[in-house]
Amino acid sequence: MNQPNRTLPRGRWQVRLLRNMTTRLVILLMLTLMIITGVNDYLRLVRERERLLLKARQDERIFAETLALAVSRNIRSGRTTAEVKELLNDILARPSLVSVTIYDPEGQVVAQTVLPGFPVPAADGLVRDSLKQREAVSALVDTASERFLRYIQPFPWPGRRTAALEVQQTIGGMEEEFQRAVRENVLSRLVVLALFVLSITAITRWSIARPVQALIAGAQAVGRGNLSQRIEVRRWDEIGQLAEEFNRMAESLQAANQELLNQAEERLR
Repeated sequence: MNQPNRTLPRGRWQVRLLRNMTTRLVILLMLTLMIITGVNDYLRLVRERERLLLKARQDERIFAETLALAVSRNIRSGRTTAEVKELLNDILARPSLVSVTIYDPEGQVVAQTVLPGFPVPAADGLVRDSLKQREAVSALVDTASERFLRYIQPFPWPGRRTAALEVQQTIGGMEEEFQRAVRENVLSRLVVLALFVLSITAITRWSIARPVQALIAGAQAVGRGNLSQRIEVRRWDEIGQLAEEFNRMAESLQAANQELLNQAEERLR
């Protein structure tokens, strides 16, 4: 009478252990997929951001070269500083452009236009190097609130000297788009992976946990003396073969037990 009491908790523990192992396996698979897909998508987005940044640099270079040529012609034709500044104000309507500054050969600001709320550019090491070497300079500047692309383009100044034009544009919109894409991508991956894990969990429990639980219940029944216990076989994989072997074992035990009963009856006669 004590055997069933020892066997029942043992069977429950085995089923619980199997479920825990299945759950841990699914969670491990989920985490692995999340890491792999997350890293892959992040690297793809980083490459896309670098491509857009390179394109923005090229567009800024072309814009600065064209604007420097126009400013040089206006200065040579005798335009006043006020007229040049008016030209810069009209150009500032360009998207993402925040400032345009013209420096004379000594690095002094000749004309300048800046959008409200943005820092006012001044001659620094980059500007002086560009004036001295007569070469264009490009730089990416990080501030506390914004990221800027700077492009300094030298151009001819009267008296065979060299002035410079600096163009600054913000890439904050690009960064915001990048962060939004990362958030949306991570969220979509989490949803897809959650659905995948739920389906894997359901399939795993249906195809593994339930058949093994049926095998455990059958073994417990045989252990209690019910040798007529059989397991219905509906599959042809390893678990189905195990169920068939269990049924053969139960049949053998039942036949042996019946043989012993028959021999006992014959002796009593």
